[in-house]
Amino acid sequence: MFGTLGRRAVESVVIAFAVLGFGLVPLGSKTAFEHTLALIQTAQARDAARGLVSALGKAHDLLRRAVMPRAPDPETDALPLPSAGGAVRPVPPKLASDPPKPKPHR
Repeated sequence: MFGTLGRRAVESVVIAFAVLGFGLVPLGSKTAFEHTLALIQTAQARDAARGLVSALGKAHDLLRRAVMPRAPDPETDALPLPSAGGAVRPVPPKLASDPPKPKPHR
């Protein structure tokens, strides 16, 4: 009937009235907004917020360790070098830019 634009307009008007009612209509001696501020400013609410922040930090660290394991520390996690005694020599890789070596004639 209204279409999408009309529905959004009606929803916006309803939300505007809800916000105005929250901030301007008194519930006893204070508005709902003032009651909310009074609750947030209590010591118990601050303790609850600190506990929530602490729990979120622990969950973040746990998730981070599960998703991204600790990178090896070169000072403590270094692997020992192989002790070949000089018998084994490294073979240089053959790169595509190297020209092919000619085969000896017999």
